[in-house]
Amino acid sequence: MKRPCISADNVNFKFIIGFFIISFYMMATFASAENREFIVGVENIEYYPHYDFTKENKGVAKRILDLFAQSKNYHFKYRPLPVKRLFSEFVSLELDFKYPDHPLWQKEIKKNVKVIYSKPVVNIVAGTMVLPENVGRGIDSFKTLGTVLGFTPFHWADLIESKKIIIHEDTDVGRLLLQALMGRIDGADVELSVANYHLRLLDKQGALLMDPNLPHLIASFHLSTVTHPDIIKELNLFLMQNSSKIAKMKRQFYIRESID
Repeated sequence: MKRPCISADNVNFKFIIGFFIISFYMMATFASAENREFIVGVENIEYYPHYDFTKENKGVAKRILDLFAQSKNYHFKYRPLPVKRLFSEFVSLELDFKYPDHPLWQKEIKKNVKVIYSKPVVNIVAGTMVLPENVGRGIDSFKTLGTVLGFTPFHWADLIESKKIIIHEDTDVGRLLLQALMGRIDGADVELSVANYHLRLLDKQGALLMDPNLPHLIASFHLSTVTHPDIIKELNLFLMQNSSKIAKMKRQFYIRESID
């Protein structure tokens, strides 16, 4: 029996076909990793140094999340929204992720979806900024509290529900602090790092202090999702493996994670 004749042309043709198949597979694999774009819903509130998506993308949160995305060849596209609309679009699955989020926030709105939360991206100090001479006066002398519109001061919840405290809301953190500086409100419920940043802008460092005798708490900001639990797992691992680098970033942004 004669062996079939294998010509050089046949070998070259098979080689070329095989080369193109492998190249196509590699390019498709690379493209799928390179082009994974995700929409991250964020608050359209200036909350620097934590985040500010109102004019430009800046703040420690974006720095951390972008560093994670780059490590995985992902692209995070940030969509600033009013707080209430942000929750609405998140639970209707119009967004891939939401930042910041917390398991205690808007539980009623989230009740029909299973929300997965990352480990804390950053811890925050939620409390009340008052004039130095008013530190330690206590709750009994406190009547008006300034808060950021859309934010719920859980540490004041009982007093607010009992109508013992009058709430003054504003979308602008700087204006709230000015109200407190002028004595128009007794205090401003503003996160410590955010308050200190705005006081530096006003050249009023130390003109307001966080009163440890008033309701306050250490809380946390998380990245949340309904549809991408696998990426939350990747982020959790990233946060653990890069803890030193992230701690350095927080120092660069003057992030305070305790009231002391």
